[in-house]
Amino acid sequence: MTRSLSAPPGFQPGGNKTCVESPWAKVTRPLARQTRFDTQLSTYDERAHTVDGIFAAGSPVRRWGFIETLNMDTSAVDLSRVEARQCKLLDSHNASTIGAILGVVEEARIENGQLVGRVRFDDTEEGRKAEGMVSRGALTSFSIGYSVKRWVMISQEDTGEQTWRADEWELLEVTLCAVPADTAATVRAVAPSGNDPGYQTEEDDMTRAAQPAAAAAVEPNPPATPAPDVAETRAAPAVAPEVPTPAAERTTNALTAADMRGLQRLAELAGARKEVDSWIDEGLTRDAIFDRLTERAASRQEKTAAVAGPVAHITRDEGETLRRAIESSLIMRANPGAADPQSEEGRQIRSLAADMRGFDSVLGLFSHYVQRTQGVSLSNLSKMERATLALGLNDPGLLYRAGMSTSDFSSLMANVASKRLRDAYTTATQPWRMLGRQSNSPDFKSKSVVALTGMPSFEKVLEGAEFKYGKFGDTGETYALATYGKIVPITRQALINDDLGAFDRIPSQMGRAAAELENDVVWGVFTANANLSDGVALFHATHGNVGTAGDVNETTLAEAEQKMLEQTDASGKAISGLIPQYLVVTPKRKVAAQKLLTAVQATATSGVNTFANRLTLIVEPRLKPAAGAEPWFVLGDYNVIDTFDYAYLDGQEGVYTEQRVGFEIDGLEIKGRLDFAAKAIDYRGMFRNAGT
Repeated sequence: MTRSLSAPPGFQPGGNKTCVESPWAKVTRPLARQTRFDTQLSTYDERAHTVDGIFAAGSPVRRWGFIETLNMDTSAVDLSRVEARQCKLLDSHNASTIGAILGVVEEARIENGQLVGRVRFDDTEEGRKAEGMVSRGALTSFSIGYSVKRWVMISQEDTGEQTWRADEWELLEVTLCAVPADTAATVRAVAPSGNDPGYQTEEDDMTRAAQPAAAAAVEPNPPATPAPDVAETRAAPAVAPEVPTPAAERTTNALTAADMRGLQRLAELAGARKEVDSWIDEGLTRDAIFDRLTERAASRQEKTAAVAGPVAHITRDEGETLRRAIESSLIMRANPGAADPQSEEGRQIRSLAADMRGFDSVLGLFSHYVQRTQGVSLSNLSKMERATLALGLNDPGLLYRAGMSTSDFSSLMANVASKRLRDAYTTATQPWRMLGRQSNSPDFKSKSVVALTGMPSFEKVLEGAEFKYGKFGDTGETYALATYGKIVPITRQALINDDLGAFDRIPSQMGRAAAELENDVVWGVFTANANLSDGVALFHATHGNVGTAGDVNETTLAEAEQKMLEQTDASGKAISGLIPQYLVVTPKRKVAAQKLLTAVQATATSGVNTFANRLTLIVEPRLKPAAGAEPWFVLGDYNVIDTFDYAYLDGQEGVYTEQRVGFEIDGLEIKGRLDFAAKAIDYRGMFRNAGT
C-alpha cells in the first residue's frame, strides 16, 4: 500500500531522538550513508588536485526500524554549503578535528537521479596522502553527511514496515571512505522483510538512539509546516535484527532461533545469505547447511588471506572512538611513557585509555570490543578460542559457535604494533640527512644520477648577434634500491599470556633496526671508499680531497678547507660557495673537535680560534675501523655541489608495514619493509683525513 504522509514537527522515523553527545548547543549530528561508488579515476586532475565522483544515489536503505530513501529532485536538496565553499571533504566523517579535513567540495549537483560533483584536495599532509590513494585507486568510495528537515512516509507494508523519504535535506559534508576490496567487510547485509530482494542494505555510520516512538505517530492530516532540523545522535552499534523464521520451517528443519542466528552470521562470512534461504526451503538440516557454509567460508578466506595491509572499516563515530580508545589502552599498557603528556596527541591517548582501565588483559579488551560492535558475548569461550578470534585466524566453526562475524580487532592490534615500530624508526638519530640529498626512485632498476659540475659562463653578446649555446659538463653515477625487512609475530600464546612486548618492545626494536640499517648504508659510503664512475676511489689524491694524516687541529683543518676551496668544476673553474660546513669524527676525537669549534676570549691574535662556530660537529662511531687509524671527514653544503644521494621507493619513504594472518605461525604477522640505497655522487664537496 502506498500513501504520502508528512511527519509532524520533531518526528523521526523509528522514534524521537535527542542529540545528547553533541558538543555544540542546538546543533545536531547528521545522518550518513555509505555508498560504494567509483570516484571516476579518469576524471582525476593531477595539476588541479581534483576528482569527480558520485556522492550519493536515492536507492532505499534499511535503517533501524524503517526503510529510508532520499528525494533526489533538485528542489529537495539544499546545496548552499557547497555554494558557500563550506562543504568540506572529510576523513571518515570525522568532524571533531581540523586534521581530518582533506579538502573541499568544489561542485555538487543532481544529475540523472544521483548527487554528483567534484572535490579538491588540500595541500596538507592528510590531503596529499588521500589524493595519492585516490590517484592509485586505493580509495574508491564516497559517503555523505546530511541533515533531514522534512520526512514523508511513502508506503507501509502489511507487516507494519514503513518506508520514509527525506523530502527536504541539506548536504553537510562529503567523506572519503577506506573500503576493503570485499564490500561485505564493511556493508553488513540485513535480510529485508518479506521476500522482497530489492532493498539495498548497508550499515549506517550514525544511527538513531533506540527510544520509544510513541510520540511519533503519523497523523492522517498533518500540518503543512515543515519540520525543524532533526536531532540525531551517533549511538552505539546496533545489532542487526534477526530475521524471523516461519514456525513451519523451524519445525521441519529443527532450527532454533540460536541456530538461525549462527547460520546467518556464518552465511555473511561465506557470502551466501541467499543460498541459506534456499537450502532451508529445500529442507536441509542444520548440520548439512553448516557443512556447506563452512566449506564456502574457508575457501573464501583462503583467497583473501594474503591481502596485505590493515583492513579499514567504515563505522560510526562512536565505533571509531572505541577503536581509538582500545588502541590507546594497548599503547599505555605496553609503554606508559609512549604518550607524552606535554603533547596534544599524548594527552588524547591518555584520555582515551582512561576509559578502558577496567579491563585487565588484551583478551578482556577484545571481548568488550565484540560486545560493543556486534552485540555478542564471548563469556562462554576459552582464552584460546578468544585469542583465535582476536587474531582473525581461519576457523569458521568457531565463528559459528560464537555467533559472530569476523572482527577487525586483529587490524587494531597491528595498528598499535605498527605505530610503535614507526615511532621508534622516526626518533632514531640520523644526522647524515643534513649531509646529502634525497632522490627517490620509482622502481628497483639502476638509476643514473647526473652531477652537474661545469656551469657554462656568460659571454658578451654584441648588438644584433646571436646568443651562443652553453653546455654543462657532467658525470654520472648509478645505483639501485635494495629491499630489507623483518617480520614481527603476535601469537595466540602472547595474547593468552598478555605479553605486551608484542605491542611495544619487539616492534620498537624492529623500527630502530630499520633506522640503524639506513645508518649502516649511508656511513658505508664513507668507509667503503668505492670507485666513482671515473674509476678512481671517492677519497683519493687524484680527486684532491685527502689530507696529511693527523688529528683534528687547526693545521689539519686549515688544510682541509684549502683543498676544498681549490676544487674546480669539470671546465676548470672555481666553485663559488664551496666551503667546509660539517666536521664528522669518531668518538675518539669528539673532545678535541669540540674545543676546536668553541669560541674563546683571546688576549692576542695568535690565540684567536678561527674555526669557532663555523662548522657543525657530527660524531659517528661507525667510522671507526676494526683496527688502525681513525679517519675524520669534512663536507660542504650539498646545495652548492652534490655530495651523496639517498633514496627510497616512491610513495614508501621510510619503513613500510604490512600485515597478514600467519601461515608459518599461529598468529598475526606484521612485516616491516625498507627499500633504501645511498651513493656518493661527487667528490668535490667531501674531504677525508686518514687520521693517526
